Amino acid sequence: MSDHSTRRSLVLVAAGVLALSACTAAAPEPEPAPAPAATSALPKPSDQERLAATILTEDEGTAFGLDRVTGPISVIESENRKYALITQCTEPLGTDADIVRAEQATWRSEDYSLDELTVQYHGVTGADAVTDAKSAQGCRADVGTGKIDQVDLPPAPGVDASAAYCIVGEYGIYHCFVLESRGDLAAAAEITHHVITRQSDRESTGQLVQLVALSLASGLQRGS
Repeated sequence: MSDHSTRRSLVLVAAGVLALSACTAAAPEPEPAPAPAATSALPKPSDQERLAATILTEDEGTAFGLDRVTGPISVIESENRKYALITQCTEPLGTDADIVRAEQATWRSEDYSLDELTVQYHGVTGADAVTDAKSAQGCRADVGTGKIDQVDLPPAPGVDASAAYCIVGEYGIYHCFVLESRGDLAAAAEITHHVITRQSDRESTGQLVQLVALSLASGLQRGS
């Protein structure tokens, strides 16, 4: 082979090696994808805020013809005032000792007063407390003549246990008690009709009790 042919072959080989090197050279690494923007989790409501959320709303109170007087406010336990689901009971309920916090509100109209309370339990459920209250005769005899009108409550979603009854007290005062529970919460309302003069007054109060029970159930759902 002539020198010219040899030089020409070497040039072609060198050109091929350069072309192969260019093709096999490592491609530049892609820039790392930006990290996703941090999202802050919504803060969970405190237990006391949960209880406050269960209290009747202004719209609900207005629908019942009631004006809010106080609340929702936290109940502070003290030496002279212990937690109690029903304050009218002559003796504390056994489950009252398991209440860890409470929230209350009061409502008034010309004919009615309504005192509501929502409590949270530790170690027992709200349903345990409702059962406890239903079996405690002292929660009835202390406020009336002993004549009890049981009130049938409409079913409500999420409610574990419920009860309602009314008692004719002195001077024609009609006391009604409503209890609803859900999980570790229980809601109680004492509804008082100041003067009962006709059977229709008792019937209308019973209807109000049923409506309040539904609102208490809705409140417990808000607080769960």
